[in-house]
Parts: sequence; structure tokens; C-alpha cells
Amino acid sequence: MKPRVLPQTREEAVRRIAERLLDWTGLVLPDCRLPLLRAHLERLGRGDPIQGAHRILQGDPTARQHLMDALSVPETYLFRHPGHFEALRRLALDRRQAGRHCHVLSAGCATGEEVWSAAAVLADVFLPASRGFSVTGCDLAAARVEYAGRGVYRDWSTRHGFLHYARFFSRDGDGWRVAAELRPFARFKVVNLVRDELGPEKFYDAIFLRNVAIYWELATTAQVVGKLLACLAPDGVFFPGPTDPVHLDRTRWEYQDVGTVRAYRRASEKPAKPLAAPPPAPPVSRAATRTPPRTPAPEPAWVTPVAAAPDPFSEVQALADAGDYRPALDRLREVRLRNPEACFWEGVLLLNLEQPEEAVRAFRQSVYFGPEEARYRHWLATALELLGRTDEAARETRAALELEMKP
Repeated sequence: MKPRVLPQTREEAVRRIAERLLDWTGLVLPDCRLPLLRAHLERLGRGDPIQGAHRILQGDPTARQHLMDALSVPETYLFRHPGHFEALRRLALDRRQAGRHCHVLSAGCATGEEVWSAAAVLADVFLPASRGFSVTGCDLAAARVEYAGRGVYRDWSTRHGFLHYARFFSRDGDGWRVAAELRPFARFKVVNLVRDELGPEKFYDAIFLRNVAIYWELATTAQVVGKLLACLAPDGVFFPGPTDPVHLDRTRWEYQDVGTVRAYRRASEKPAKPLAAPPPAPPVSRAATRTPPRTPAPEPAWVTPVAAAPDPFSEVQALADAGDYRPALDRLREVRLRNPEACFWEGVLLLNLEQPEEAVRAFRQSVYFGPEEARYRHWLATALELLGRTDEAARETRAALELEMKP
């Protein structure tokens, strides 16, 4: 066996570890996050990113887990996207009336707010007459899984309230604690969605994969969604996030509009009534809402979106490599101001820095320069929702869904 060649420069160290992260986790690091990667490598290498990269490439499990914990994105809060939880409640009521259990999987649960939200909904439906429900949360980041199991959160995690389930949460100092009666029904585990098995076949009645796939390549998303759908009960419901590039074949999956978000159910298992009653939407032309015919595909019935456009910053890099720094700077400013992807990632970073007002500005710029990209409108809706501007958020979500339905 040939000896493993280790990186010799800082740039190579960052590049090699970014490639490894993509291979291990499916996580795509845009250029704007590479400085963060380098900073973490410096911590692991006690100031030297090359030594930090060597630790990871030589198989140090602690260093590897530390890096994956640090670079995954944990943005979540209790009862995020309420339409999904209203839909889950309707599903749970149907299960209870039929004398069936209800098992839920939260894939990529981060710090667990989604798990406890689902547990509160199910407990409100099933308890005390039945204990036939469970919620499983899984995430790549071990530190966040441990945190999720504690069930104690700060006010920021409750910023949109508790819907109708406040009785399951109580004040604990300057934070909130999950009620003891929920704890027997929730479990957490460390799982790599890209590499690990995800659960028993056809076991879960509902699966959440929300605001996770946005950080993956499309092929990785298709792979993971395929594994998750294999774990979904024949009449179960799949809940993707509004920003995730998840597109299921509508000849095989029934699309459910649950307020400002979406859900999918197998077309052969149409429910007698909708999962939730969406708010009234403005009239939309037939041309905007028709669903194009599609050729049935094998499971997971994935529709591959159009390939991404070439990197718009390549010309800037070429000018800089040639030593034309002033033209490169001028071109960079032009590209930055007119490039929707640059504006989009600015908005994502601002959301992670808890600056939703600034994020709205950035996402509006991305929509202006990229009006046909549904993803930009979904993220704008998320930022507006954080600010309590629900009517605006609903409009942007409807516009995004109309774009997704265009042929």
C-alpha cells in the first residue's frame, strides 16, 4: 500500500479537508465558508491548519467529529413552520382513531427542537389513553445530539411560541425545559444520513427532513431521500423543508400544500381529507399551476433538477491570477452586486448570525437578480417568518411553489 500523501501547504490542507467533508457528510462548503474551515483546522493544529488537517487525515476520530460538529449548520427552533405540525396532528388523529401507533423520524434534528415539537403534538393526541407513539431524532453532530437530549432551551428557540402546546414546556431559569411526560417518547442518536442505515423499512408514519438538503449536492440529496422514503410507511407523510431542493415525481407522490410549506404522500394512498387546511391563496393562472406529465421512475421517484450554472467568479480569479488586480477588483464588485448566488449566501450567513432584517435585504437582492430560482424565495420567506411578517412570507412561499410547478 502506498503511503498516504499529506498536505504540505495551508491552501492544500483546506482544500483536502473540504473534499473529505463532502465525501463523509455530503456537506458542500462554498468559498465563503472556507475561512471558517481554516479557523477550525488551526484550532485542531494548535495554530497550524496543516497539522490540524494531518490529524484528521491520519484518522483521529476526535478531531474528525469536532470538525463535523463545528461545520454543520444547526439553525432550528420550536414549532418551526407550524403548517407541518398541524399536518402531523391530523395524521396522528387518524392513526389514533384507527387504533394504530404513530412513529416519527426527525432526520438532521440538530439541537432537537423539532423532535420535542413533534413529541408535544403526539402527546396531546395520544395521552393519557394511549402510549403508542415515538419520535426519533438523529444528527451528524454528537455534541448537538447530547444537547438535544437535555431538552432545555433558551428563549431564542421559543421565538415563535408554542402553538397550542405550552403545557409541555416550563420555565427553567432564563430558559425553558421540556415536560417530563414527553421524555419517554423521544430518543436521540448520532447518525450520518449519507453513510449510515436510517431505520427499519416502512416503519415511520412521518419523516421530517427540513432545511438539511440545502447544504448537499443534488446527487447526495437524491440518495438520502431515497433511503428515507424506504423507511416511510405506505401511507406515511414526508415533510421536506421549504428551502430544500426535494422534488418527488408527482405521478407517484401526492403533493400536499399545508399552509406555507409542503408535504408528500404516496399517490396510491390518498387520504380521505387533507392533512391540514391551508390559508386561502390568491388566484393563480392555469399556466402557472399545471403539472407537466412525467415518465414514472423507479424509487425514490426523484426528479433531477437542472444543473447549476458555472461559477460566476471564475473570470475574477482569472484576472487575479494574471496580476490584473484592479480589473479583478472592479469585476468582483460587479459580480457581487449582480450575482444572485452571492446575495443568497450572504443571506444564509446573516441568518446564522441572527440578523434576519439584513438577511431579508440580501435574499430580496437574490430574488431580483435570479427571479426564476424558487430556492431564493423559500429562504426569503424563512427570514420574513422569523421577523413575524407572516403574510409576506406566505406570498413568497406561494411564488416559490409556483416556480417549482412550472414545466
